[in-house]
Amino acid sequence: MIVNNANDFEIFCCNNKDSRSSRLSEYLPFSTLSAILFTTRDRKAATKYAGSDVIDINEINNKKSKKLLQKSLQNKQLLNNDSSTIKLLKLLVNLPLAIMQVAAYLNANVSTIAEYLRIYNESSNSVIKLLSKDFKDVKRYPSIKNPVATTWLISFQQIQDRDPLAANYIAFISCIKKQNIPRDLLPPASEFNKKEALKTLKSFRFIKERVSGRSYNMHRLVHTATQNYSVNQKTLSQITSPQHKNRAVWIMYLPHAQYTIASFNTGLSRTKETKELLARLLYNLGWCSQINGQYAEAEAMHRQTLQLQETVLGKDHPVTLRSMNSLALSLDRQRPK
Repeated sequence: MIVNNANDFEIFCCNNKDSRSSRLSEYLPFSTLSAILFTTRDRKAATKYAGSDVIDINEINNKKSKKLLQKSLQNKQLLNNDSSTIKLLKLLVNLPLAIMQVAAYLNANVSTIAEYLRIYNESSNSVIKLLSKDFKDVKRYPSIKNPVATTWLISFQQIQDRDPLAANYIAFISCIKKQNIPRDLLPPASEFNKKEALKTLKSFRFIKERVSGRSYNMHRLVHTATQNYSVNQKTLSQITSPQHKNRAVWIMYLPHAQYTIASFNTGLSRTKETKELLARLLYNLGWCSQINGQYAEAEAMHRQTLQLQETVLGKDHPVTLRSMNSLALSLDRQRPK
């Protein structure tokens, strides 16, 4: 017997408090001559189902990914464009469900891989639309939704119910770069709660711990999907203020701050609150560039900061005047001696 997508352990092993119904596990057959196979994205659930008999399904390699795509396509000649095929599989990080979904799209729309890539690369919204399309799969029940974005959304909602801090971390990470995320950059929490939240995200395979054990990577497609589901404005105020003594810290945070600003400029609504937060982040980035001796970059950041603060706070506000002084310092540094 196979129980597929058994991600919510409580449905199987806990009584429903609002009814007299028994646990679903009581209705599962038992025999010493057979076994039940559970599939799940949640490692915690897998451990509760199987104890030590958990089998990890590793990511498939490029060769197997291409073979799966070839098997799923009606027009095998689409794979003749080797460079486009390699690029597509790389974008899909060799995820079988995503590969099957792309194949279904290509079959239904009589499209080429190059055309699919063009749509995919237009914007993150285009990616989500492509990954949200349902596709026919005779191996599944008709009522089961199978798009990649949908499966992750279900997991995200489960995480929200089970571990709100982990859900907050997902929203936070969606606003910064998906690679080399420092543990200390995450929103503050007790060491125990932070450890439990990270354990939850790792068990659902939303993030992967790097070799150092102090930073993480988020799955490429998860990062894109969560960007469109939740935008966490607190990210803009999370970056440490730059000083010479904490240079090692903010140098590590710098790429994430730059990514956040780029994301803001392309998608985040410009409310008064977000403008103030953005101005604060731009101000800090300007001083990062100043400390690093990149005065032209510092000037550009301080000009943007000053423009925002004049709009939100007014020209005579002390914070605006401080930014004006920082701009003057960056210009003075560029003056020929």
